[in-house]
Amino acid sequence: NDESEKAPIGCNGVVMVPFFNGERTPNYPKGKGCICGLTPENMKSENIYRSSMESAIYGLKLGLDSFKKQGFNSKEIRLVGGGSKSKFWSQMVADVCNLPTVNPDVPEAAAFGAALQAYWCLLHVQGKNPSIEEITKEHVKINQNSFHHPIPENVAQYEVAYSQYLKYVDNFKPLFSA
Repeated sequence: NDESEKAPIGCNGVVMVPFFNGERTPNYPKGKGCICGLTPENMKSENIYRSSMESAIYGLKLGLDSFKKQGFNSKEIRLVGGGSKSKFWSQMVADVCNLPTVNPDVPEAAAFGAALQAYWCLLHVQGKNPSIEEITKEHVKINQNSFHHPIPENVAQYEVAYSQYLKYVDNFKPLFSA
Protein backbone atom coordinates (compact mmCIF):
# COMPACT_ATOMS: atom_id res chain seq x y z
CA ASN A 1 0.00 0.00 0.00
CA ASP A 2 2.67 2.50 0.98
CA GLU A 3 4.58 2.13 -2.30
CA SER A 4 1.39 2.05 -4.40
CA GLU A 5 0.15 5.27 -2.84
CA LYS A 6 3.22 7.07 -4.21
CA ALA A 7 2.04 6.52 -7.80
CA PRO A 8 -0.74 8.58 -9.36
CA ILE A 9 -3.98 7.13 -10.70
CA GLY A 10 -3.11 5.49 -14.02
CA CYS A 11 0.44 4.78 -12.84
CA ASN A 12 2.05 7.20 -15.31
CA GLY A 13 0.97 4.95 -18.17
CA VAL A 14 2.03 1.60 -16.69
CA VAL A 15 -0.76 -0.94 -17.16
CA MET A 16 -0.75 -4.48 -15.86
CA VAL A 17 -2.83 -7.17 -17.54
CA PRO A 18 -3.07 -9.68 -14.65
CA PHE A 19 -4.05 -12.83 -16.52
CA PHE A 20 -1.33 -14.94 -14.89
CA ASN A 21 -3.48 -18.09 -14.86
CA GLY A 22 -5.69 -17.31 -17.82
CA GLU A 23 -8.84 -15.26 -17.37
CA ARG A 24 -12.60 -15.77 -17.30
CA THR A 25 -13.70 -12.14 -17.73
CA PRO A 26 -12.89 -11.64 -20.54
CA ASN A 27 -12.75 -15.26 -21.64
CA TYR A 28 -9.01 -15.58 -22.28
CA PRO A 29 -8.12 -19.08 -21.08
CA LYS A 30 -4.61 -18.73 -22.53
CA GLY A 31 -4.07 -15.35 -20.91
CA LYS A 32 -0.71 -14.34 -19.50
CA GLY A 33 0.38 -11.64 -17.12
CA CYS A 34 1.82 -8.58 -18.84
CA ILE A 35 3.20 -5.25 -17.74
CA CYS A 36 2.61 -2.72 -20.50
CA GLY A 37 3.48 0.87 -21.22
CA LEU A 38 6.90 0.87 -19.56
CA THR A 39 9.32 3.63 -20.44
CA PRO A 40 12.61 4.65 -18.80
CA GLU A 41 10.71 7.48 -17.10
CA ASN A 42 7.83 5.48 -15.61
CA MET A 43 9.59 2.17 -14.81
CA LYS A 44 9.33 2.64 -11.07
CA SER A 45 8.28 0.16 -8.43
CA GLU A 46 5.40 2.33 -7.22
CA ASN A 47 3.88 2.44 -10.73
CA ILE A 48 4.18 -1.33 -11.10
CA TYR A 49 2.75 -2.00 -7.62
CA ARG A 50 -0.18 0.32 -8.14
CA SER A 51 -0.84 -1.00 -11.63
CA SER A 52 -1.20 -4.49 -10.16
CA MET A 53 -3.80 -3.20 -7.71
CA GLU A 54 -5.62 -1.17 -10.34
CA SER A 55 -5.73 -4.07 -12.80
CA ALA A 56 -7.26 -6.42 -10.26
CA ILE A 57 -10.01 -3.88 -9.68
CA TYR A 58 -10.42 -3.30 -13.42
CA GLY A 59 -11.22 -7.01 -13.67
CA LEU A 60 -13.95 -6.51 -11.08
CA LYS A 61 -15.26 -3.50 -13.01
CA LEU A 62 -15.30 -5.49 -16.23
CA GLY A 63 -17.52 -8.07 -14.53
CA LEU A 64 -19.78 -5.38 -13.10
CA ASP A 65 -20.06 -3.76 -16.53
CA SER A 66 -21.16 -7.13 -17.94
CA PHE A 67 -23.87 -7.37 -15.29
CA LYS A 68 -24.95 -3.82 -16.06
CA LYS A 69 -25.38 -4.70 -19.75
CA GLN A 70 -27.78 -7.44 -18.59
CA GLY A 71 -29.87 -4.91 -16.64
CA PHE A 72 -28.43 -5.57 -13.18
CA ASN A 73 -27.56 -2.34 -11.37
CA SER A 74 -25.29 -2.64 -8.36
CA LYS A 75 -25.84 -0.41 -5.33
CA GLU A 76 -22.67 -1.19 -3.41
CA ILE A 77 -19.71 -3.52 -3.33
CA ARG A 78 -19.06 -5.66 -0.28
CA LEU A 79 -15.37 -6.28 0.15
CA VAL A 80 -13.96 -9.35 1.87
CA GLY A 81 -10.54 -10.93 2.21
CA GLY A 82 -7.11 -9.41 2.74
CA GLY A 83 -7.60 -6.39 0.49
CA SER A 84 -10.68 -5.35 2.42
CA LYS A 85 -8.43 -4.51 5.38
CA SER A 86 -6.77 -1.76 3.35
CA LYS A 87 -8.44 1.66 3.31
CA PHE A 88 -6.39 2.54 0.22
CA TRP A 89 -7.63 -0.56 -1.64
CA SER A 90 -11.22 -0.02 -0.53
CA GLN A 91 -11.20 3.57 -1.71
CA MET A 92 -9.64 2.52 -5.01
CA VAL A 93 -12.45 -0.03 -5.56
CA ALA A 94 -15.07 2.64 -4.78
CA ASP A 95 -13.45 5.08 -7.22
CA VAL A 96 -12.83 2.63 -10.09
CA CYS A 97 -16.33 1.12 -9.87
CA ASN A 98 -18.05 4.39 -8.93
CA LEU A 99 -19.91 2.58 -6.17
CA PRO A 100 -19.68 2.71 -2.40
CA THR A 101 -17.79 -0.13 -0.74
CA VAL A 102 -18.45 -1.70 2.64
CA ASN A 103 -17.13 -4.66 4.61
CA PRO A 104 -19.24 -7.30 6.35
CA ASP A 105 -18.51 -7.78 10.06
CA VAL A 106 -17.47 -11.42 9.58
CA PRO A 107 -13.94 -11.48 8.17
CA GLU A 108 -14.08 -15.10 6.94
CA ALA A 109 -16.75 -14.40 4.35
CA ALA A 110 -16.25 -17.54 2.25
CA ALA A 111 -16.67 -19.86 5.22
CA PHE A 112 -19.54 -17.77 6.56
CA GLY A 113 -21.28 -17.80 3.17
CA ALA A 114 -20.92 -21.57 2.98
CA ALA A 115 -22.35 -21.89 6.49
CA LEU A 116 -25.34 -19.73 5.53
CA GLN A 117 -25.99 -21.88 2.47
CA ALA A 118 -25.76 -25.04 4.60
CA TYR A 119 -28.18 -23.49 7.10
CA TRP A 120 -30.59 -22.69 4.25
CA CYS A 121 -30.38 -26.32 3.07
CA LEU A 122 -30.95 -27.63 6.60
CA LEU A 123 -34.06 -25.47 7.02
CA HIS A 124 -35.43 -26.68 3.69
CA VAL A 125 -34.84 -30.32 4.66
CA GLN A 126 -36.77 -29.56 7.87
CA GLY A 127 -39.68 -28.32 5.78
CA LYS A 128 -39.08 -24.63 6.37
CA ASN A 129 -38.71 -22.48 3.27
CA PRO A 130 -36.98 -19.18 4.02
CA SER A 131 -35.33 -17.44 1.10
CA ILE A 132 -31.57 -17.03 1.11
CA GLU A 133 -32.27 -13.27 1.22
CA GLU A 134 -34.16 -13.69 4.52
CA ILE A 135 -31.29 -15.66 6.02
CA THR A 136 -28.63 -13.19 4.90
CA LYS A 137 -30.69 -10.24 6.09
CA GLU A 138 -30.87 -11.85 9.52
CA HIS A 139 -27.23 -12.97 9.79
CA VAL A 140 -25.03 -10.71 7.63
CA LYS A 141 -24.09 -7.52 9.45
CA ILE A 142 -22.11 -4.62 8.01
CA ASN A 143 -19.14 -2.92 9.63
CA GLN A 144 -20.53 0.61 9.82
CA ASN A 145 -17.01 2.07 9.97
CA SER A 146 -15.93 0.52 6.66
CA PHE A 147 -17.83 2.63 4.11
CA HIS A 148 -15.89 4.25 1.27
CA HIS A 149 -17.68 6.48 -1.21
CA PRO A 150 -16.44 7.34 -4.71
CA ILE A 151 -14.52 10.60 -5.00
CA PRO A 152 -15.72 12.28 -8.24
CA GLU A 153 -12.32 13.57 -9.38
CA ASN A 154 -10.80 10.12 -8.84
CA VAL A 155 -13.68 8.47 -10.70
CA ALA A 156 -12.99 10.71 -13.73
CA GLN A 157 -9.27 9.88 -13.70
CA TYR A 158 -9.99 6.16 -13.38
CA GLU A 159 -12.35 6.28 -16.35
CA VAL A 160 -9.41 7.40 -18.49
CA ALA A 161 -7.04 4.80 -17.00
CA TYR A 162 -9.66 2.04 -17.34
CA SER A 163 -10.18 2.85 -21.01
CA GLN A 164 -6.42 2.46 -21.53
CA TYR A 165 -6.54 -0.91 -19.73
CA LEU A 166 -9.40 -2.04 -22.00
CA LYS A 167 -7.36 -1.15 -25.10
CA TYR A 168 -4.60 -3.49 -23.95
CA VAL A 169 -7.08 -6.23 -23.04
CA ASP A 170 -8.80 -5.95 -26.44
CA ASN A 171 -5.51 -5.97 -28.32
CA PHE A 172 -4.38 -9.14 -26.54
CA LYS A 173 -7.47 -11.04 -27.72
CA PRO A 174 -5.76 -12.81 -30.67
CA LEU A 175 -3.00 -14.04 -28.35
CA PHE A 176 -5.15 -15.10 -25.41
CA SER A 177 -8.39 -16.44 -26.91
CA ALA A 178 -9.15 -20.15 -26.99
